[in-house]
Amino acid sequence: MIRPRLSVAAASIAGFAAAACLSPVQIRPARTLEPGEHEAGVALSGAWIQRDAARWHNGGSTQSEKAASTQTLVNGAPELVYHYGVVDNLEVGARVLGGAALAEIDVTYRFVRTGMLGGALHVASGAIVGQSLEATIEGGRAVVPVRATWDVNDHWGVTLGGHVGYRWVTPAVISPHLEPDLIQTLRWTLGNDGLLWGAGLSGDWRDDDWVCRVFAEYDRWAGEIGVPTQPMTRYGVGALHAGLAIGFKWGRDSAALRKTHGDLDALTRPAP
Repeated sequence: MIRPRLSVAAASIAGFAAAACLSPVQIRPARTLEPGEHEAGVALSGAWIQRDAARWHNGGSTQSEKAASTQTLVNGAPELVYHYGVVDNLEVGARVLGGAALAEIDVTYRFVRTGMLGGALHVASGAIVGQSLEATIEGGRAVVPVRATWDVNDHWGVTLGGHVGYRWVTPAVISPHLEPDLIQTLRWTLGNDGLLWGAGLSGDWRDDDWVCRVFAEYDRWAGEIGVPTQPMTRYGVGALHAGLAIGFKWGRDSAALRKTHGDLDALTRPAP
């Protein structure tokens, strides 16, 4: 009875780790924080994973075949998220923890801010670089997101975003000599170094102090397997994410007050 219980526990841990490693990219709007404004909160997410079927040369007289499969993963550990408005249209941030001890930093620059349909349109881009510190995974990613946010009014907004980047996977390559059923599910899901792309949709409610955001995102990447003497076989992996982020904001009023004081000092300062 001990072995089955240990197997179930190991599978659960692997599942949580995989969910965190597959953390969604599109959890922020194109609307950047005001200079001096802080936002800190948590993000919870889960993912539905789809792995394509693959047939490859195994070094013998036959080929091996792994059937397509799906899996639902829930990230049991929340990610801590923090962002700060540096100057107009520029914010920086970080995400830490989660099931795979994710460590990630990001920068966002808003290059469009204009009125639209009684609200406001924001368009932004930037960069995200992250690394998983979990020994089972030890992978990372470098991604360029592009986002457009339509603020319907002062409290509600909708964001559509896309992203492309590169991901790296540290664990050893998958042996083509293994029986397909013996290949570890987590390792198969992680794939290999290469291109990552995806798109996401989110909606948020906000006031001066709080923000609540729900998001959905689809990501795609690939893995490969085969023997050196034959063409490698590539297979695709897709992840459909869904989640919730809640954040608390502060510092905007203080930054505005400091700016006002600075402007007054400049006006009242004696001419040289």
